[in-house]
Amino acid sequence: MAKFKKCNLCFIFYLALMLTFVFKANAYDNRGSSEFIKADGNNSNLKEAKDKSMAIIMQKEDYSSVYYGLKTTADISQSSNLAPEPTVPGKITGVTRISPNGFLVNSEKGNGERRILLMSEEKPCELPKDGQDYTGNFSFGSGDKIGEHTYVIFNLPESQQKRFLVSNLKPGTRYYMLLCEANSKGENINYLIPDTSKFTAYKSTLPEAPKLEEAFDIKQGSFKIKWNKVKGAMSYFIDVAKDNSFKEILPEHKDLDVGNISEYLIEDIKGESKVYCRIRAVGESGESESSNIIEVNF
Repeated sequence: MAKFKKCNLCFIFYLALMLTFVFKANAYDNRGSSEFIKADGNNSNLKEAKDKSMAIIMQKEDYSSVYYGLKTTADISQSSNLAPEPTVPGKITGVTRISPNGFLVNSEKGNGERRILLMSEEKPCELPKDGQDYTGNFSFGSGDKIGEHTYVIFNLPESQQKRFLVSNLKPGTRYYMLLCEANSKGENINYLIPDTSKFTAYKSTLPEAPKLEEAFDIKQGSFKIKWNKVKGAMSYFIDVAKDNSFKEILPEHKDLDVGNISEYLIEDIKGESKVYCRIRAVGESGESESSNIIEVNF
């Protein structure tokens, strides 16, 4: 009888031990399944965490490689396939040959295999994405668009070009420009994004020429003129001359700065029976062409 009791006690102890082991194993499995979900992708060795800020963790308790900010295995593949990033940025050194509809962008290249010139109207440029190639066009608005308002002007790997003549711009409008160095092409392209606070350039096109209306309220030695205000104008300059070729401009009425207005009284004209008048708009980058010429008879 004592032997029988002893056997029963051993069996009960063994059964309790087994149940404890099974319970712990299930708890471990449940904890694991609540912390990880299987990643979408071909690599079955990867799992994706529910916490997207620390997305990809290696299985088999090897947590030495953690990829932050990635959501799928495709992101890992893309990142690992990128070419090395250039280390020396290019920069825009100046803008010349400015007109109402275009200008010439001058630059220095960095150490990338290629460079991409971006431009945006009235706003700082949005940035290119690694692994995405773009097609440029010197006619603003015709190249690939990045984001909401940025266009690619230039992006050719085989060219060492450093001067870019941009067309199809609007008069009196400010354009922002950013030059980025890059290595490789296609899905392997890797851009060096420079410090935009230091490397972003901007330049305004010239205003278009205003249009003068006929003179009115004409009196001996004085008259009023009126014109349309044009975009980008900060002030207007008036010339009054004895001849319509403006070779004999009246000294007191040469480059007369009247401010940002649209109507002006010209007076104190002495000893003249007839004069000619024209006007120019002055913007951020310089003066417009002269307006039409009007004749005033006293």
